[in-house]
Amino acid sequence: MFVGAGQHQLPGIHNAKARGHRIIALDGDANAPGFAFADESHVVNIKDVDACFEVARKCNFDGVLALATEAGVRSASFIAEKFGLPGLPFSAACKATDKRAMREIFSEVGVPSTLFRSCGSIDDASEAYLVLGPKVVVKPANSAGSRGVSFVQAPEDVSGAFSVASTVASGEDVLVETFLEGPEVAVDGFMVGDDFQLFCVSDKIRTKPPALLDTSVIFPAQRSASECSAIVDVATRAARALGIRNAPIHAELIVTREGPKMVEIAARGAGFHVFTQIMPWISGVDTVKAQVALCLGDRPDVRAGSPKAAVLDFPRAPAGRVQAIEGMELLATDPGLIFSEVFCKIGDVVGPLRSGADRIAAVCAKGETMAEARSALSRALSNLRISIEPEVTQ
Repeated sequence: MFVGAGQHQLPGIHNAKARGHRIIALDGDANAPGFAFADESHVVNIKDVDACFEVARKCNFDGVLALATEAGVRSASFIAEKFGLPGLPFSAACKATDKRAMREIFSEVGVPSTLFRSCGSIDDASEAYLVLGPKVVVKPANSAGSRGVSFVQAPEDVSGAFSVASTVASGEDVLVETFLEGPEVAVDGFMVGDDFQLFCVSDKIRTKPPALLDTSVIFPAQRSASECSAIVDVATRAARALGIRNAPIHAELIVTREGPKMVEIAARGAGFHVFTQIMPWISGVDTVKAQVALCLGDRPDVRAGSPKAAVLDFPRAPAGRVQAIEGMELLATDPGLIFSEVFCKIGDVVGPLRSGADRIAAVCAKGETMAEARSALSRALSNLRISIEPEVTQ
């Protein structure tokens, strides 16, 4: 049973189908692309744990998983636990999808992270800013993909940032956190039981505040072995502190002057094809096969080989209206690319980059070496042309 049947879940559905498994797919979108390949489909809000469980009670299945989607983590875990199937413990799923609970546990057990306060009102947030500022991040406790996240460095901006976060949080907590200075990195791997198997540490190049969005991700990180070891140690401690078992993890950290500190950790594979396509290239591990095996009670071999290289780039464009998109046919046949996607279409208005939903395209290049990957990316970006006409303000 796949809890989530969107575009990023298709590789898992195809993989399991090819291995002879019967597929049951759950998704809130009646037109979810995974439904076309499932033997049984159910339209249900995958964030609604109880609703998903009611659907599951009427189905016959041997394993359940949420593949590279935050929205389905709790529901998949709950179903597995209630049916006595292998999977991520529900308590860990709740902690890994609640940034407040995550921060509290990190603080209790001494996992390096940031100072924070949970706020229920603008007044609470303003008070938190005075304590945690002058640079803070305001975010919903329950979101992913940078939705509702704001960087604030002036007290008069707290109110607006809180309102944005509160809208996304939909009644849940809003966090105000001390902004961590330093470059961002990510750690991807698997928790098999209590054992962590590393796939890759990657460097993340971000926009300047206030957006704080990735513009490029470099696999593997161009850092010393000792620095990577310290980063992986913090991420592993974080996963164990939350009780994450039998699941992929995607951790994000800031390398501060005091050492690496946790931003957050997810008990799932990363999106944007990182888990399903990039990690297999980098590590040599069939990540989708491994997660399917875990949910069926097997213990897959997820030991990574010698790392290859990849660069994931999110091309930027000025604000305006899209006039033309050219070169995608060249990118589609380029052997140096893992994938390429354009998220806008002719006539769309491109606005400021505030969250992952505002990106216009993604291109991932590969190579046996970093030099090869960078060369392939340069070629692809020269072939991709997205023409933007600035909007005239009346």
